[in-house]
Amino acid sequence: MAFTFDQAQHRYELDGAELISVTRVLELAGLVDYSFIPPATRNMALARGSAVHLATAFDDEGDLDDEALDPALLPYVEGWRKFRRDTGFQPDQIEHRGFHPTHLYAGTKDRRGTFPGKSSRYDLDIKCGHAQPWVWIQLAAYQAMEADPRTKLPYCVELPGDGTWREYPRPADWSFDLYFNYFLSCLTVTRLQILCGARKA
Repeated sequence: MAFTFDQAQHRYELDGAELISVTRVLELAGLVDYSFIPPATRNMALARGSAVHLATAFDDEGDLDDEALDPALLPYVEGWRKFRRDTGFQPDQIEHRGFHPTHLYAGTKDRRGTFPGKSSRYDLDIKCGHAQPWVWIQLAAYQAMEADPRTKLPYCVELPGDGTWREYPRPADWSFDLYFNYFLSCLTVTRLQILCGARKA
């Protein structure tokens, strides 16, 4: 199977057929709602988020040129560096794209890695500013794209843009099966909306 990603259009394809993304599923199902934000502000925030993800990925790979970095992004990168220093987190996957072969959705996981003294691997999501509860459904969907989803734990780190970081605590009721079922419910609703013409993919 040929799995591809078009960066310009943010389009995932499997053997030429488009796959819906995890974040698009959550958006169409109504969990992610930015309609109250003016379009210009939303577009600016999305562009900043993409730039922060790219900069932190380059930094983890040792390829970030600090002198060429947009000064507005530096506090986010410094927050990410502080997170790694404070926690000892070591990524073994960076901005990893994948798809689910049965449910036919795709997405890009920010990081997978380990913390010192902890036996589990973690699937980690980076959020600029405040995370929202749907991040745990998003992470369960990413975990399900791998062969061994129950062997990892989700983790979310917030970068407020002031050189610091915050952990977004995992909910007390979290389990992979429960939160992946939440995602599958969203996926079903989304596909029914598209089928009935209420939404466009």
